[in-house]
Amino acid sequence: MRYGEAVHTVDLPSFTGTRTLTIKAESLRSDGMSGCNELYLQSTREFVHSIIHSEVVKLCLCIITFFFGVLLFIVGIIEDKLSGKMLEPVCLGATTLIVSAWIGSQTLVMRLLSHNPAMLRAMEYLALCVLPIPVLMFYSSITKNPKNKAVIAAEKELRKRTSGQVLFVHFDVNFLKKVNDEYGHAEGDRHLKATAQVLSDSFAEFGKVYRVGGDLTEHYEQGITKLEQAQIEYNQTQSPPVPLQIAHGMAEYDCSQRDPEIAERLADSRMYEHKRSMKQPANA
Repeated sequence: MRYGEAVHTVDLPSFTGTRTLTIKAESLRSDGMSGCNELYLQSTREFVHSIIHSEVVKLCLCIITFFFGVLLFIVGIIEDKLSGKMLEPVCLGATTLIVSAWIGSQTLVMRLLSHNPAMLRAMEYLALCVLPIPVLMFYSSITKNPKNKAVIAAEKELRKRTSGQVLFVHFDVNFLKKVNDEYGHAEGDRHLKATAQVLSDSFAEFGKVYRVGGDLTEHYEQGITKLEQAQIEYNQTQSPPVPLQIAHGMAEYDCSQRDPEIAERLADSRMYEHKRSMKQPANA
């Protein structure tokens, strides 16, 4: 097993005149796998300066990636306070810091500072093993549940509010897969258009999906009542092959909390609970 290369310096006693210098190097390994590759006879300052000069590109890349990673971590902390999202910049920051560690382990400067070559080799392997983790986390974060521009704009506007309350109501159409599989996507599109029309007729007078101020619970109950009535009317007049069913879930959000996603997730969870309860009679 190769443990890597190390740089060693030896202080020589000062003397005047001409002397004969004899250096004896003895390997501590019995397999003959160790040895001395290069030997320099010069002052320590000149030796370190020559190393830095020969590896200036690697050192610059290491320093740049390190500070860029730290900057991304700071951006992630600021982003967390402003929008509650810090995973993406933190993942990118971790990636650049790992790359910086790997570049640094390849330089003679690190070998000069560290007299343990096995530790540097372990750092190289560890960096390569850990590097895919933040990359995969970043990819998963940006591809999971992408939101359209309208939703993102609404969330940004909502985070600016410091008071008031909001109701998050999530909806989902039951048996949509059954409609698509058994009656075709044209019927599925008609089902979705009917859903959009029913929701619009039920909540249009309240302005938007969320509302700040007023008697929110009363508005929610009025909207749900209209929603159920609109579903019944559509099923009776249009007679779709699969009756239209829309599951819903609600969660109240206090704008002073500055994190609307918690209420969104709660509303989404309650919607799925309602969805399961609605499907139980059909599956019995």
